[in-house]
Amino acid sequence: MSIVALNEIKQHLRYDDSESDAILEQYINAAEAFIKQYLNQPDVDLSNIAIKQAALLLIGHWDADRNGGSSELPNGQHLPSAVLALLEPFRMPLVV
Repeated sequence: MSIVALNEIKQHLRYDDSESDAILEQYINAAEAFIKQYLNQPDVDLSNIAIKQAALLLIGHWDADRNGGSSELPNGQHLPSAVLALLEPFRMPLVV
């Protein structure tokens, strides 16, 4: 089961046709992989409403503007601050 369904993301982004379905599916898969990696939890419960909302916002960010209104992470990645705020409570610290 995906972190969000295609119809959920289409509703969130206000897409009425299927022209962008392929790229949206890629965004969904990428968001799921990114969130699991960012949280340092490969088995995280993706049905959590905050995590699902973070995925919707992240996919919307990728769809609209990959460089605008984001927070820089130490590795140079950029994320909207709302995504970070939603995900941070679930993030497990790495032990080195």
